[in-house]
Amino acid sequence: MRSPFTVVFLLTGIVAAQQLPMPAFSGTYIAPLTRGFHFTAPVDFVITSLQVPDEANVGVQAVEVLLLPSTPPVFPGTTTGTQLFYANNRPSNQSIPVSIPVQAGQTIGILGGCGTSVIYSSFAAPGTYQSNVFGVPMTISRFGTQSNLHTTGGNQPVWSEPAGQIGRVLVTIAQTPGYAYAIPFGTGCYDASRTTYEVFANPSTFDLANRSMTAFFTGAGYFVQPGGAYLPPTANATTLQLGDDTETTVALSNPFPHQGGTTSALTVCSNGFVSPGPGNGTGYQPTPAGWLQSPLPRWGQVHDYNPTMPNSGVIRFEEIGGIGYVTWDGVYDHNTTGPGSTFQLQFDTLSGNVTFAFLGVSGIGNGHLVGIAGGGPSRDLGNTDISAALAGSGILVSGIDLFAPALQANARPRLGTTIGIDVTDLPATATFGAMLFGLTDYPTGLPLGALGLPGCSQFVSVDASVWFVPTNGTASLPMTLPTAATFAGVRIGVQAAVLFPNINSAGAMVSNGLRLVLAPN
Repeated sequence: MRSPFTVVFLLTGIVAAQQLPMPAFSGTYIAPLTRGFHFTAPVDFVITSLQVPDEANVGVQAVEVLLLPSTPPVFPGTTTGTQLFYANNRPSNQSIPVSIPVQAGQTIGILGGCGTSVIYSSFAAPGTYQSNVFGVPMTISRFGTQSNLHTTGGNQPVWSEPAGQIGRVLVTIAQTPGYAYAIPFGTGCYDASRTTYEVFANPSTFDLANRSMTAFFTGAGYFVQPGGAYLPPTANATTLQLGDDTETTVALSNPFPHQGGTTSALTVCSNGFVSPGPGNGTGYQPTPAGWLQSPLPRWGQVHDYNPTMPNSGVIRFEEIGGIGYVTWDGVYDHNTTGPGSTFQLQFDTLSGNVTFAFLGVSGIGNGHLVGIAGGGPSRDLGNTDISAALAGSGILVSGIDLFAPALQANARPRLGTTIGIDVTDLPATATFGAMLFGLTDYPTGLPLGALGLPGCSQFVSVDASVWFVPTNGTASLPMTLPTAATFAGVRIGVQAAVLFPNINSAGAMVSNGLRLVLAPN
């Protein structure tokens, strides 16, 4: 839907500056050679200063900026560029002021080191690094020359080496004066699937022992957060007659709500998982493809357990206070003599919550897959580090596969023009949303968990808003910009929010942020 709307902000902005994000220091490389990094500019900007970190306290630095004809060849191949800036013998405790315009699409190489006859390079860890220009992603890669930048004056053959260590140079940049920008930044919520998993290909790396987590049912999916506790089976627990790669069904006193509906029984597979009925099979191979294609929802793990191994523990079931407890109680891995593994799945028939409680895990046998499957083909978001996610905002398992709402402008915000602010990737059933406008943006985001939107961030102040009704998962809002030159440099932040019941306690999702910098060109 397109709604007529004119935005006029009576505030004059300034040209913003930032330090280009650099990877962390990992060590100093000492040689009569020079290293740095290269990139392809995603937008226009101006380099305003350069400085080589001097961890060795050498005292002087040399830097060079090159315009390259294309991505430099991988070593030992070489190319030459056009020198845009060169300086040597400058104090290393001071940044070097420059004014180097960079255009979108240009490939730029930056070399730098401290020292004279020997160059001391500030190295990062191996590999490329995801940097950004005012929020626009940009990859930087290792770049170098087999020469001494201080003594040669630069303009030497150069090469790339994507897997190698980047030579760090601190670069300050500014937006091009008089040039309008529309820059997306941050990440919206939620980029989600009906299924989540973590694969431990090597069983010795399983890191969930002595940990518990609860999947809180939202009515459509789950939010998984730390919590819950293992409850030792009581004398009333039933020992399930399960063999190798087998399943059995146990009755519940009340219906259990889940992603696929409700069930009055649980099907327990000896290989570590529970389903709301038969149909998921009894496989023991922990493959993401199989988990993502689960015909029915399931919870737990996939691992080759065998409770019929001599001296193995057993699998037990009992229900206490409306909660069904399924416990692998010291169960051995297939074709082993122990030790056994002990873990428990708890099914709360009142709330639909599922708790995973791990005690000791053997660390032997085949690999493990731990997670929740939504039932039916699900979007693959890749391997989730469950421990890391629980230490952060938790894990969303959605009722349907989702993409985070994506916000962008369909043109640069030049004064006197009308541009479209477009939001896409909305849920097809979303019926109502709002475009939020502010004169302040928050590049790293303000967490919205306290407002019922865990894992979401606010990227702009809310100084104005306009409601919209999406059509087929998209919406577009025309925005007419003022013509007066006094508005050049004004910054406007934009973010979209959309109502979507049951996705979280607030019933809402938000997009990334969008920074508009108004200018004549």
